Amino acid sequence: YIKIIDIIWWLFIVTTAFIYYLSEMYTRHYLFFIFATLSATFLFVRLFMIKFETKASVLYLTIQIFILSILIRSTAYFVSPYYIGSDPWAHAEYINYFMNFHALTVPTGFSSYYLSYTMSHLISIETSLLSNLSIHEALFVLSIILTFSTIFVFLIVILLTGNCNIALLSMLLLNLAD
Repeated sequence: YIKIIDIIWWLFIVTTAFIYYLSEMYTRHYLFFIFATLSATFLFVRLFMIKFETKASVLYLTIQIFILSILIRSTAYFVSPYYIGSDPWAHAEYINYFMNFHALTVPTGFSSYYLSYTMSHLISIETSLLSNLSIHEALFVLSIILTFSTIFVFLIVILLTGNCNIALLSMLLLNLAD
């Protein structure tokens, strides 16, 4: 059954990416969400079908979690060439300000709420400057770093519970909820 679920998962994930590719500009078709949800569901089912975890199967499931997470994040982030929502705009404005004025101080018109994310802003600035990416793309690189950092959640949960299934489930839920 595990091989069949893996084949179905790969078919769903490829179909999800293909549907996004065929979607109209600035949209994600409702079938994208259906197939992404089915992919997550089959991954969830696969997590609980493992009776004996080998390092290879854990690595394989971790890679599947990362693929699904990056697909969902990238399609949400690049559905438009502009930032969607007020939160990314505010982060981009801080990064622009920091890059243009070479200071981590905030002018009077800015909200001080985003000052607690200084490290993420600095990483985005570094990425933008070192790789010649736009701030929009640099913020996406930061979100990829955050996706891969969920491996630490996996390690902490496995240390606390000793259960690989719960650790993988925690990693999957954190990636899909963010």
